[in-house]
Amino acid sequence: MRASGLFVVSVVVACGGTVERDPGTGGSPAVAGGTGGGGGAFPSTPLGDCSPGYPYELGSDEPCPYLAEGLCYPDKLAACACVCPADHDSWCSSGYPTGGQPTVVTCD
Repeated sequence: MRASGLFVVSVVVACGGTVERDPGTGGSPAVAGGTGGGGGAFPSTPLGDCSPGYPYELGSDEPCPYLAEGLCYPDKLAACACVCPADHDSWCSSGYPTGGQPTVVTCD
């Protein structure tokens, strides 16, 4: 199971995406280190409280830098805080930002 997870991470990184390991704290303060913190190969980042984004509307003049589950967020960590489970560690990932298009954020 762990080997398949590393394969997926390798493929995402190789395809130009970014992956962050986020403790599943969903708003409670968590102990997380800098690079390599949390015992994983990737940096750990505590997630803040979820502040739900606004619905993405194609053709809207409203900026949508990050998109997760159909909602827009100002930054990746805000999206991760809402889509990553709070009861266990998870991987929050996204592609690289592109001009004018929302960067899709997912959590596994």
